[in-house]
Amino acid sequence: METDSPSFNGTERRFATSWSIEKAGPLSNVVGSFAEPVKFVSANEALRYAEGRAHTFIDSTFAWAETE
Repeated sequence: METDSPSFNGTERRFATSWSIEKAGPLSNVVGSFAEPVKFVSANEALRYAEGRAHTFIDSTFAWAETE
């Protein structure tokens, strides 16, 4: 999502990101959905951050499942 934010240089564009994890299958169920409270200067930065957070979430879920 793009927003315009005030800054010392006037109004600048900022990007927000959110992401979700869904189970695969005919009936897709959302496992988790997260909106990040951080604003980014570029869309690429926002995407890299969300991708990293999603990987961390999935890795943590697998690590937790292995202890069960």
